[in-house]
Amino acid sequence: MYHSIISNRRAKHFSAQISVLTIINTEDGPQICEVITARFYETDARASCCVWIYNPTADYPKRWSEGGARAGGYGYDRRQDALITALFEALSAQGVSADQLEKFHRDNQGNDQPDTVQEAAALLMPTANFKIIKAHP
Repeated sequence: MYHSIISNRRAKHFSAQISVLTIINTEDGPQICEVITARFYETDARASCCVWIYNPTADYPKRWSEGGARAGGYGYDRRQDALITALFEALSAQGVSADQLEKFHRDNQGNDQPDTVQEAAALLMPTANFKIIKAHP
């Protein structure tokens, strides 16, 4: 999976970032936790997306995962397509079932990016409240 991050991360073409935050209770008290980070890199011909997931409720080996994807061509939302594919990869590494992944892919084709990222976070932590932060260079 690390290879997909390397091949899709193009810092020179960074265009946006979406982060999903929640508050978790730890031994030291409540802490803000960044559950999902999605970064977009775009040129005129291609959109790439890299996703990093931190799931504090998962067992140790599945706490961290990542995914990367790119989309090219014309006539559709390349950024959304790259995001869904990268999230699909990262969520499957988290152990999300094939049925849930298929439903996630189908249901988020027409959504905008912040809604899609929040839906992915809800698959991991269904009872948490999330805040979305969008950043642009």
